[in-house]
Amino acid sequence: MKVPATSAVLKLVISKGFRYCYSRTTCVDSAEADVCITLTPIAKSPHIRRLPKAYDTFFNILKEPVQMAAGVDSTLVYFDLDKSIITT
Repeated sequence: MKVPATSAVLKLVISKGFRYCYSRTTCVDSAEADVCITLTPIAKSPHIRRLPKAYDTFFNILKEPVQMAAGVDSTLVYFDLDKSIITT
């Protein structure tokens, strides 16, 4: 489930024990944005040489995602979350 990245969602993800996130960047044709970044939280440090094919890179959740949650010009930022993370 894609959820817009906000500081409240970021705090929830961190409180659930996630420390890193995979990142996927795509171009969008929208009046409000040119780029869409989808962040998928993970608990353990990923192997940089073995990222899943759908992802470009990964971030420490306390660095770049904190800035992204504050807003980025012409960019949509979402967290791809499992429904159980939101409801518990």
